[in-house]
Amino acid sequence: MRVDTSTSTPPEIQIEAIELASNFILKSALRNPKVLTRSETPVSLASYGAAWRSDEAAGFVKIVPAQDGVRGLDVASTIVANDAKDCKAKFASGRTSELVDSEVVFRGFSSCEDSDGVRLSQYFIVSRKKGGFVLFSVVASSKGEEARAFQKDERLVDFKKAALIAASP
Repeated sequence: MRVDTSTSTPPEIQIEAIELASNFILKSALRNPKVLTRSETPVSLASYGAAWRSDEAAGFVKIVPAQDGVRGLDVASTIVANDAKDCKAKFASGRTSELVDSEVVFRGFSSCEDSDGVRLSQYFIVSRKKGGFVLFSVVASSKGEEARAFQKDERLVDFKKAALIAASP
């Protein structure tokens, strides 16, 4: 199954992504979170809708339009497969679906460890009220244990709930 991960984002979708990113970072208990301006956004993330960073991590929000036959797990699988292509060293990944407050949250996760350190990525995919999905990412990079703190169950619960709340009307 092919999930469209095209990089062209219409302005109204980008505005929605910025609102969702703002809601997500406010609910996620991150230290000093900020939605990035267009000039601050790395070129590699500019087409994703909205990017953010905090003292502990960075991430983006992307709206995945409705596509026939595409499920949340398909979105999670596609995003971690893309991570695998970008990692040239030790790599691990997975995907799950979990019930949080009576709603399904799909999660993809990956780890890339190389000479620069560890990059841990978490992706939380929730249904979008207008159809399709909203993809929230949290990426932590470090040479120490700081990045691994985002793998702890209590942080994952925070992020899953933040994704659900952010995507609610």
